[in-house]
Amino acid sequence: MALSPASRRDFGLSLLRLSRRWRHAVDVGMKQYGLTAATWRPLYHLGRLGDGVRLKDLAEALDMERPSLGQLVDRLEREGMVERRGAPDDRRGKTLHLTKVGWGVYERVAELGNTVAQRLTGAVSDEELALCLSVFERIRVAAEAQPPDEGTP
Repeated sequence: MALSPASRRDFGLSLLRLSRRWRHAVDVGMKQYGLTAATWRPLYHLGRLGDGVRLKDLAEALDMERPSLGQLVDRLEREGMVERRGAPDDRRGKTLHLTKVGWGVYERVAELGNTVAQRLTGAVSDEELALCLSVFERIRVAAEAQPPDEGTP
């Protein structure tokens, strides 16, 4: 069965809608820990990426500009969740590290993320989810392989 161009367009719109709803479900849960999307997302990615992440790598994972992220990391550092250390291979460079407090927050964030994922995908079989992830990966590769010209979608 061939899909119409409108159906393919609607797939993208549906994906965007789902993404917003998924993130909202996580954001609501994070409020119980006093975290906002601006704070839980960097902590989650720092925990996921591992110790000693450079700001540019974290910015890429979050799809954020480095200056904006730098201010956020300053805030997380003041709150005792993140610390900057000198990069072992670059005297001027810094790496980001979760503190003990930061690791504790990361664990709660990851647990809540797992809970939301289980709730939202509970009616989806493992096979269906694996197929969906495969499709998303192919779409991601296509999107990265041919970036649009400026001014075109």
